[in-house]
Amino acid sequence: MNDASVAFIFVILGVAVYFIPWMVAVRNNKRLALMIGFFNIFFAWTVIGWLFLLVWASGTAGHTAPRSVSPEEQVCQRRIFRVQKTDDHGVASTTENPSALA
Repeated sequence: MNDASVAFIFVILGVAVYFIPWMVAVRNNKRLALMIGFFNIFFAWTVIGWLFLLVWASGTAGHTAPRSVSPEEQVCQRRIFRVQKTDDHGVASTTENPSALA
């Protein structure tokens, strides 16, 4: 390998490391992944900016909406809720609609 190809490999690796915060944001389905990418371009050259963006991209806040619940899962959740209902003494009560539990 000559010096030019080694330099090219280091440049590619450097760019990949530079954009890790943006890649993490996209991978975590962040709503603000585009904004994180924008800030990544301008502020990641500072170590503090890069670390801040990485923490922001890794955090749990700002994820896209959770998946929708299928109708079958909704039925199961309603059945579980009915079973978990209790009377005034804390005893589980399934007398509301016992046929719905089957």
